[in-house]
Amino acid sequence: MKARKYFRVGAALVLLGAFAQVGARDRGFFSGVKVRGGFQLTSKEDQLSSMLMGFGLEGGYSFRFGRISGEAGFSYKPGGQYLHDLSLMPNPAGWIIDTERSVDSRKNQLDGLYFRTAYEKPFQLIGLRIGVQVGGTDFRQEYIADISGKRTSDGREFQDTYNGIHNKNQLSINPFAGLSISSENYFLEIQLIGLIYTALDYVHEPRREPGKGQYTLWDTTVNYKRFVPHIEFALGFRF
Repeated sequence: MKARKYFRVGAALVLLGAFAQVGARDRGFFSGVKVRGGFQLTSKEDQLSSMLMGFGLEGGYSFRFGRISGEAGFSYKPGGQYLHDLSLMPNPAGWIIDTERSVDSRKNQLDGLYFRTAYEKPFQLIGLRIGVQVGGTDFRQEYIADISGKRTSDGREFQDTYNGIHNKNQLSINPFAGLSISSENYFLEIQLIGLIYTALDYVHEPRREPGKGQYTLWDTTVNYKRFVPHIEFALGFRF
């Protein structure tokens, strides 16, 4: 909530005072830098924050009919540490898990390098923008666990520890559209972007081999397709 207030205050200050003369830039090549921030419009998923952050380097050309630009940068959507529900853990080995002495701690995040291309049509007060972002949606899950309990086969205690990192890298195409307000060098962008990514969840599954006291692992990851709309703000400077 605090972050949203900061974005609103910053946008209001820019609109009221920073851009006294608004209009299209002269024709020709331009370059610039951007700092991004935003929040998603739907409820949180995959134990990720609703916030979206990033920065980029922009370059392009202004024509009589508008402005075409390309941007390379890095985006980041953080996630906090959380405890995995042990009741969801497959238990074909028949173990009795001691939930008081067991823990499976995880952390997710979404980040990655991206490239954007956009077309912008400046008018007297604002400019309308439309484009696509490619990349910037690599999903990462870290986990560390220590599971204790008793085996139903013989009543003996067991301890199962595991840890690791899983990534889901994909080339996502994420559309966006919005508006911009700019002076000669400074600008503000406000736009809607739909992030398309694939989340994953690690599933730890030990199985007892029939007739043996040995256990084998049938660990897998489950994938989930996501489309998450965000409102995004970008403050920048063009050279």
